[in-house]
Amino acid sequence: MSKYPDFVVVDDVPFPEGLMDLLLALPELDKVYDPELKAYMARPLTKVVRKHMPGARKNLRFVTGHVHNGSLGIGPHDHKPYRYTSVLYACDAVGALVVDPHGAAIEIEPKEGRLVIMRGDLVHSVNKSPCGEFRTALVSNYAYPYDSFPLFKSRAPHEHA
Repeated sequence: MSKYPDFVVVDDVPFPEGLMDLLLALPELDKVYDPELKAYMARPLTKVVRKHMPGARKNLRFVTGHVHNGSLGIGPHDHKPYRYTSVLYACDAVGALVVDPHGAAIEIEPKEGRLVIMRGDLVHSVNKSPCGEFRTALVSNYAYPYDSFPLFKSRAPHEHA
């Protein structure tokens, strides 16, 4: 068992207003290619992750990210082989992120500016919005420069619940 927490929640993370339009224009589960959005994820957002996630070291770097736009849920999954994953909510919504450290099933409600940082191997899911409310989240994955990502078989994409 690690001496560090499985996840942390940080509220009131600043999200540049101009980037919201970029997020809303992306389809559900689309990988982030936009240079402005990637720059935000690689610099300011990564600094927040380093600052607030105990155990994250200074050389932690942003590797890849994607956007969740919609009201559907996502079944249990993790973000292996990445060291850490973060979810930044761009708006208040209904349909909790459920993190499951050691079978605890802790629900975290989406809130504008809320950043959830977790270990990459932590199993989590997203509840479907009970009222069909739209939810927008920016998901980032992080690793260290010395981490190697061996070729591995393609995993099934996130399944919507």
